[in-house]
Amino acid sequence: MAELFKATEIVEMAVQEERNGVAYYEALAGKTTDPKVKAFAERLAGEERRHEREFTELRNQLGGYVPAESFEGEYLAYVRALVNDRFLPNEEKAKDVVRRAATDRDVILSALRFEKETLLFFSEMKHFVPPRHAPVIDTLMGEERQHIADLSELLRTL
Repeated sequence: MAELFKATEIVEMAVQEERNGVAYYEALAGKTTDPKVKAFAERLAGEERRHEREFTELRNQLGGYVPAESFEGEYLAYVRALVNDRFLPNEEKAKDVVRRAATDRDVILSALRFEKETLLFFSEMKHFVPPRHAPVIDTLMGEERQHIADLSELLRTL
């Protein structure tokens, strides 16, 4: 029998995704010697912390909401596949990627990959929450897109 899941499980995955981002950008801020990269990483860490708070609030508002599925277990299997193959699956891995990077450029390239994966996850997440909560996710997706644009611009200057 397939598992029934609640939308809160998906949103909890988003909370963890943001925690991973905080860990990543804090590690970058602690490692870099470039003041511009340090300031950028500190700003993004702050934004990821805010995203974590917003997703936590959304999770708390959802309660026991269960999204409709075509067949039992449809979404849970898909989301698990999406999440299990992430580049930064947890906070320790996020810190490790930064530690192992040879240059700031390498870390920024990895950050771009992380942000793109996060944007894909949030895009899919919209299917799991009631429509009245979609604007919150849309706003956060816009901010993730801006992270990608900002990282790309920073990369051009390195």
